[in-house]
Amino acid sequence: MVGEDYMTSSCRCKVKDVACLGWYVHHFLFSFTHTKFLMYSGNVIGYHVTSPCERCLEACNNGHFWMFHSDGVGARERRSTIGM
Repeated sequence: MVGEDYMTSSCRCKVKDVACLGWYVHHFLFSFTHTKFLMYSGNVIGYHVTSPCERCLEACNNGHFWMFHSDGVGARERRSTIGM
């Protein structure tokens, strides 16, 4: 999860973005010294409901609190631990 919690525009739920991140070393050149910083980058692929509002808890729903953007993820058949 990345960033701070924020409120949705349609209700009072608090959500936090979910991203697929990769770490990389970023190089900076200060004066005559070369400095490295570990940074991350990636794409937001959905969000997690961190604090559902009362209205949403009372509504008919499937109880899932992880939502993914359809253009940010892909589906594939789940396999067992032995690869079948």
